[in-house]
Amino acid sequence: MSLLSFSEALEAAREVAAAENPSVEVIAATPQGHSSATELIINISGCHVEPCRLVLTFDRSASREVFMEAVTQSLRTHLGA
Repeated sequence: MSLLSFSEALEAAREVAAAENPSVEVIAATPQGHSSATELIINISGCHVEPCRLVLTFDRSASREVFMEAVTQSLRTHLGA
């Protein structure tokens, strides 16, 4: 299976964020070393309790659906949903 590109990972993560919470914005997807991992930089608008910006790491070697599920679960964990 091929890797999701950074733009594909960013687009998928933004879809998840929009569906989970409108105050969550995925700002960027960046490489994590020389691996299939990517770091997503996430901002939480109107945040009153730190952290208001998250950097979360995900594996891009999974399918789009698996990647999106991982992002969903991580956002729910960090947002207390």
